[in-house]
Amino acid sequence: MIKKIWNTIKAWWAKLKDPSRALQREHARLLKEARDIQRKGDIPAFAKKTREANDLEKRIEEIKNKS
Repeated sequence: MIKKIWNTIKAWWAKLKDPSRALQREHARLLKEARDIQRKGDIPAFAKKTREANDLEKRIEEIKNKS
């Protein structure tokens, strides 16, 4: 029982220490904004927002590869 609790605490702590966590939330936000822009029909703005999301995704991958 104690081992299970300890493993849960370790997993929770690892998530807190993840430096890419905030960037992942920002990435999700950008994708939602891009979706909404696309639905409005503004294709150039959609492309710009999607490019921002892709650039951020590359940064997230770099951070994950370093650790």
